[in-house]
Amino acid sequence: MEREIARAIARVGIKVENQIAVAREMEKPITVLSIDGGGVRGIIPGVCLEFLESELQKLEKDPNARLVDYFDVISGTSTGGLIAAMISAPGDDKRPLYAAEKIVPFYKENCPKIFPNSGNWSEPNKTFAGEMLLKITETWEEIGQTSVTEAYDAKFEEIGGVKKPYYDGKYLHQLAKKILGEKRLHDTLTKVVIPAFDIKKLSPVVFSSYQVDNDQNKFLDALLSDICISTSAAPVYLPAYEFSNEGVEFNMIDGGVAANNPTVAAITEAVKRRSEDIEKDEKKLDVNSFRLVVLSLGTCQHKTEKYNVKMANSWWAVNWLIYPLRKWWKADHPLPEILFDANSDMIDYYCTMFFESFHNAENFLRVQDDKLPEDLARLDNGSPANLEKLEKYAKNLLNKPVTHLNPATFERSEVDTDETYAEALKK
Repeated sequence: MEREIARAIARVGIKVENQIAVAREMEKPITVLSIDGGGVRGIIPGVCLEFLESELQKLEKDPNARLVDYFDVISGTSTGGLIAAMISAPGDDKRPLYAAEKIVPFYKENCPKIFPNSGNWSEPNKTFAGEMLLKITETWEEIGQTSVTEAYDAKFEEIGGVKKPYYDGKYLHQLAKKILGEKRLHDTLTKVVIPAFDIKKLSPVVFSSYQVDNDQNKFLDALLSDICISTSAAPVYLPAYEFSNEGVEFNMIDGGVAANNPTVAAITEAVKRRSEDIEKDEKKLDVNSFRLVVLSLGTCQHKTEKYNVKMANSWWAVNWLIYPLRKWWKADHPLPEILFDANSDMIDYYCTMFFESFHNAENFLRVQDDKLPEDLARLDNGSPANLEKLEKYAKNLLNKPVTHLNPATFERSEVDTDETYAEALKK
């Protein structure tokens, strides 16, 4: 009898101990890292992540400390999705494939090959410009025009717009498959959330580590290389991407059309899992169950009065993609630019309002700037000189005062303190 009582007490003790451990786990804040899309401007969050990881290593006195050790979920869209995969996918030593300090060198080495000739648009692009100019030359005399400009305009009327993306994407595809191999979403060392968009279903697809735990969602447990190529397939710039997994077909373009700033996608996935865990342990749900610490890294913007109603009302339909047509080699891309920037700003707006509403603004840090020089704003300028400038810009940004989005004007303004981004990241 005494033995049975002792065993019963031991069982109760273990149960209580487990409940205490669960309660402590639920009291921990959910830590979220989110990285925007932005092409070559991914160097900017790369610099921020290198700084943050080095500070964590100093704090822990451990040179092997990595970002995955501190964030419950890492989300990324487009170029941010590639970074998320790089710092969370395991290497042979079961540690991240890439330390944060390797991100910027990775961009410097590979961006010129992903976006070839992008720094010198006086030379025709092989996939688009060369073909267009050839067609214009061939039809110049045929259509009886007196200038190349008239021939160009006539040819656009004939074919209805740009025939191919600026870049063929072959190098990016090969690179993603080479570095990520056969690794799948479930292999990551922390939870990962990467949005993309399926143009066949006209629906976003969120590749989430949280979802693949469910047997019904195994089709989302795709190769990380396929996910990264999908989320990076920016319309106009790179081709759409098709792949299949578990019998499900995906027809993908850049996640930026749905969530260029994936912060809310990551928060939603993490909070949903926390609520499921709490309910499973029969705990009471309340706002304290979902304490969040969120670091959201933008790729910066060049905000200026570029367009107006008079201009827009004079455009052809194709001008929403390329403006002006006669200077396609250095043209703006109004629709993609508007969609991506508006998307990022709206998510920033939601997060700012959410954290301020719960008097928790100090738990949300958005590293972003809307004063990026125009010559650095293009997402496809992979020239070495431009990449060097972006790195320098990002390092200077760390020493600038923290700003936040004004919900009324959507402009960024300095917060009340004189704290810099570097100081905020150290906290």
